[in-house]
Amino acid sequence: MTAMSLDLNLIRQRHDLMVQVGTLELALDAIQQRKAEDERARLIPQIQARMQRLNDTLAQLPA
Repeated sequence: MTAMSLDLNLIRQRHDLMVQVGTLELALDAIQQRKAEDERARLIPQIQARMQRLNDTLAQLPA
């Protein structure tokens, strides 16, 4: 692989991870507006854990 293709792969990976984080943020907002407390209590920690894993992965990518 050339340096350029490696750079493009990193850019694509970073973009894909950021899109996933954005999608989870929207889902978190939607869930927080719901009235069912039991559903919020179940889903919010799952979404936050997934967001943390994605952010950790983003932090490990070269700048």
